[in-house]
Amino acid sequence: SVTVLTKDGRVIRTTAEQKEDSDAEGIQGRLLSKLIRDAAEIAEQLDSQDELSFLRIRTVKRELMVALDHDYLLVVVQTPQKD
Repeated sequence: SVTVLTKDGRVIRTTAEQKEDSDAEGIQGRLLSKLIRDAAEIAEQLDSQDELSFLRIRTVKRELMVALDHDYLLVVVQTPQKD
């Protein structure tokens, strides 16, 4: 699925299946937004001349790829291939 979020985690548009519980989607967006802010802060602390532009997270079941813009986050979620 592909989702566009605001920097604060509000979902603008998504291709994910719409669930009855839109509260869960909002919570996930806010948590992802917080994770991105924390990762960006770490990148800046490591090198003040650098900034986070992309984050990839892989779990057993899913892979999340997040591209950062000044105002938005583009999130792609896919099922990784078995190695």
